[in-house]
Order: sequence, then C-alpha cells, then structure tokens
Amino acid sequence: MKKFILLLTALSMFSANVPAKTLDTTDTESSISEISPRYTYIIETYNDLILSSNKANCYAYTKTPPKYRAKVKVELQQKGTSWTTLKTWIVTDSSKAIVDENYTLTKGCSYRLKTTHYALNTNGSVAEYITQYSSTATY
Repeated sequence: MKKFILLLTALSMFSANVPAKTLDTTDTESSISEISPRYTYIIETYNDLILSSNKANCYAYTKTPPKYRAKVKVELQQKGTSWTTLKTWIVTDSSKAIVDENYTLTKGCSYRLKTTHYALNTNGSVAEYITQYSSTATY
C-alpha cells in the first residue's frame, strides 16, 4: 500500500508540471519581443529599423543608472548568403546613448539591425551587455 501511495504521489507531481499551453516556436521574433529580461545595470533598450523610399532609418537607445555610462553599437546588416554588416555606429554617453542615423539602401535586399547595448562602470569596463536584433525589412 505504501508503494502504491508513493507511486501515485510521484505521478501526480509529474503530471502537475505539464504546461497547459506550449510555446509556438514558428514565430520566434514575435515571441522574443514579448520576453522582458531583467538586468541590473541596463534599465531600458530599444531598436528600430524603418525603411522609407531608398533610406533606412536606424534607431537605437540604451539607458543606464546615473552611476553608469551607456554605450550602444548599431550594425546595419544586409542578407545575402549570410548577414553582412554594411555600416556600424557606436555612441557612448552619460546614462543615455542614442543612435539615429540614415543609410541609402539597395533595392531588392533584406535588412536588419544588430544592436549591442552596454552599461559601463566608472573605470570604463563593461558591467553588462545585451545584443538584440530588429525585425527584418525588405526594400
């Protein structure tokens, strides 16, 4: 009887851990945008790629607490057989770093931003960083 109760308890524990809904991995980019990791030194991040006419507006933002410096590295990438970086911008500032730049595009190509957000401590070394990708856009 004790073995039966033990087995029944073990089975109920395992069945209680089965998720009611599984994550649909077919749309990874939209799933990732819903996940909001918590960081210690990076307060806020944002990136956006907007295509208008033959121009790409590349925008990224990093915010850190006042005792840290913010740094953002933005790479505009073009899709070929793999992703190739066309242009890189790097901005370091007090607690906010912003890149807002334009780039002339080639018709018929796909583009994305690779953005690396940094929090730098008082001696300039990296306390924390995160890399994010924008959604892909085609011109």
